Amino acid sequence: MTVPRLRLQYGDRSVLFCSILKCPDASMLDLIAEANDISRHDSVEHAMEVLKQISRHLILDSEVEIKSLEKFNIFPTKLGGKAVKFSKFENTQDQWYIPDMPHVAKHFENHRFLAFDLPTINQMQPLFAALKLQRRYLSNIATRSINHGKVVRNRHYQAWFRDRMRYVKGYVSLNMV
Repeated sequence: MTVPRLRLQYGDRSVLFCSILKCPDASMLDLIAEANDISRHDSVEHAMEVLKQISRHLILDSEVEIKSLEKFNIFPTKLGGKAVKFSKFENTQDQWYIPDMPHVAKHFENHRFLAFDLPTINQMQPLFAALKLQRRYLSNIATRSINHGKVVRNRHYQAWFRDRMRYVKGYVSLNMV
């Protein structure tokens, strides 16, 4: 069964739906309608399955129009990279990031991140590309924020740092003797 809600509710009856009744796979319109029905009461796993199915359809047919997904609150997010539980569903207009670098994401406590693991994020790349969400990848943000300009030196910081280094040098030389 490729309809995530049916699989969730009738998973043990997949033989009935697929083999006996010969129900067709869900179309993109069915999946978009199912994505529209995602509410705050749904689980992250359900949202993940719907979005993965949409991504699979996009691999087969990249011409499908999915702009209507932008306004739906279908992306489960969590606050901070260390959080385990998701906090709410958001849409593409909200500010959240895709944690494609989990080791970096755990250092950002005040930012919202997509509540999926790295393998799931990799499976959803066609969806993110179709919705033009590549700018939200943490790796893109990290490389964009590097300043390649001229370094401006801070005299106060340099003086403080030199004093600290003298202290460390003196401390090390006392303990080495």
